[in-house]
Amino acid sequence: MVSLMVAGLPGEAEGEAGYADFFARAEAMTAKNEDAAAIALYREAERFKGTPDSAKRLGKAYDKLGDTASATLYYRLALARAPEATDAPAIAQIVGTHLGKAGSEGKGLVEVFAPRASRLSVQGREYPGA
Repeated sequence: MVSLMVAGLPGEAEGEAGYADFFARAEAMTAKNEDAAAIALYREAERFKGTPDSAKRLGKAYDKLGDTASATLYYRLALARAPEATDAPAIAQIVGTHLGKAGSEGKGLVEVFAPRASRLSVQGREYPGA
């Protein structure tokens, strides 16, 4: 069973300002190699405005922490947002490598895109909104 909690989204002007603030703070944490803090801030930026850049940076940060499933989700989200980006082939290669490794380990990935969700529950286990 999958359940989603939906929260309201900010207005456009508020979204731009909130995104810029959280994104800048996340970049500062990334520069300090504080990846867990950066992830929290990039995710807040995503709540205001999802961009290919924030998704790519989330993918990289999750990769650095060894969370391949989350990294793959955000890399794929970056590709969906900007399929013609100059770095799209490199990102697609990372995704392919992650999926190939998961497959060789008998694992698979389920992706749920719910931009207005604040919470996701699968069989009683809670996950942050995507």
